Amino acid sequence: RHAIDSWPADYRIDSSKKLYFYTAMNSKLLQPLFDAGRLWQGQSSRTTAVWSSGHPALDRQLVGGGWPAHGLLECLTELPSTALFGLWLPVWQQISSLGQGLGLLNPSYQLSAEGLQQQAISPQVVHVVRCARDEQAWTLEQLVRSGTLASILCCAEAPYQTKQLRRLHLAAQDVGCQLVIIRHSAAGRLPSPAPTRWSLTRDADGLHLHVSKQAGRPPVTLCVPTSPNRPLACPPARRRVALLDTKTLQ
Repeated sequence: RHAIDSWPADYRIDSSKKLYFYTAMNSKLLQPLFDAGRLWQGQSSRTTAVWSSGHPALDRQLVGGGWPAHGLLECLTELPSTALFGLWLPVWQQISSLGQGLGLLNPSYQLSAEGLQQQAISPQVVHVVRCARDEQAWTLEQLVRSGTLASILCCAEAPYQTKQLRRLHLAAQDVGCQLVIIRHSAAGRLPSPAPTRWSLTRDADGLHLHVSKQAGRPPVTLCVPTSPNRPLACPPARRRVALLDTKTLQ
């Protein structure tokens, strides 16, 4: 401000336009951060990479028309992780159709190759990883930074520290990976660096989502009907998806 006020009178702009000038100038300086998704502007129309949720009503309520394709997303729920996996099937179908990698960390169920094929997901692109709970944050970061996975679902809760979540979010944005983690509903009272956060419950009508946090949008609640024709886990006698050892990540 002092720099502009010291300009010769012929070069000064009137005070009513100063705020606009500063805003435009600062936006230009901060544009790389906006483009990287590390800062966002309220009511911004900036294009964000997304994957369709597979539900038009939900897409209309999500910024950009779908779930963010990059960065950390948090699902707050007390439901089994199969509920999140069922919700994310349309996203994985899109990614699989492009031949991009998918990661599943510490699922409570056993996937089979046949079950994935029935859902139009190629078993060849799905990597299941198991690790100890106290190694979960480290394992997630290694999976993200591998650069081979477009979307990762972490199906088990863990006591994350804020700095760990921040590292995961920045890593996922830098690499261009979608990282979805499950946290207990009680974690909703804690701050989080995740730009997108929602709670998930279920009743006879289907899955109820309360999207409490997303860039530039107020909270929204809606119901997504579940399909009985989507098997999430198959009998163990069937051919299983290959299981990765965390040692291979080192």
